[in-house]
Amino acid sequence: MREIGSGLWQATVQLGDSPAEAFADFMERDSVGVSIFEVPDQVGGTVHWAITALYRSAPDSAALNAGLALVAAVNGLPEPNLDIALLAPADWLAQAYAGFPARHIGRFYVHGSHVPAAAGGAIALHIDAATAFGSGEHATTEGCLLAISDLAKHGAAPASVLDMGTGSGILAIAVAKLFPTARVAGVDIDAESARVANLNARLNGVAGRFCAVQGDGYLSPLAARGPRFDVIVSNILARPLVRMAPALGRRLKPGGAAILSGLLRRQEAAVLAAHRAVGLRLVGRKPIGEWTTLILRQP
Repeated sequence: MREIGSGLWQATVQLGDSPAEAFADFMERDSVGVSIFEVPDQVGGTVHWAITALYRSAPDSAALNAGLALVAAVNGLPEPNLDIALLAPADWLAQAYAGFPARHIGRFYVHGSHVPAAAGGAIALHIDAATAFGSGEHATTEGCLLAISDLAKHGAAPASVLDMGTGSGILAIAVAKLFPTARVAGVDIDAESARVANLNARLNGVAGRFCAVQGDGYLSPLAARGPRFDVIVSNILARPLVRMAPALGRRLKPGGAAILSGLLRRQEAAVLAAHRAVGLRLVGRKPIGEWTTLILRQP
């Protein structure tokens, strides 16, 4: 899930009431990232699902249609509709600013350049809608920020934090500003996200304690080497969370906390099972709409 950037192509998959997970996993390949949306039916009032995937160049519509048809056949689902369009940069910028008002979330005040930084005692996070996911408006980002706010209520301040799938860096920056002695590492599979995250760290005055790199998850040297982390935050998708659970368990300190999001409520059981299998236990949830954020601890 990433924000729209200028000059990008967008592929939209209309799913009806089909589950989104398998289609989202397929659409994530070769894309900048994907988002899953609820689409209310204006007539019947029911909720349908849609996926958008962003690309830096025009995607192969025939290959996408063939892949979607295969996913549908394997899972016994109807074949979804696909639409591909080039995003207009000027239209996107106006829409992004209009849809990105400043927000108080937990202990944080999230705002863009178009809004004055009137935090009113909250911790200001200056994040502009850009070419990396995470400007605070999505329920998964909100849930993570609420969970990060709660960290200050429980135990000592973390010394080392990993933001896996850092996107814009908003969660890493939130941790760095909430805990002034913490050192934070960010990893994202997309090089543009790592660039934007480092830019946002400088914008928020925490560049000296935060570094983001492009890398393949926990195989990245920044995530794989050195002492284990006090806190790991990961706002990605349910299936990658399940797949990466063993690596997370190895890299989290005893007593450490993991904040996991990017999952729908119906995916919670699978994500929890994968992390319980490596010794973590659930200590809290932040449900928002159809989405949920999980807080787990390493005993």
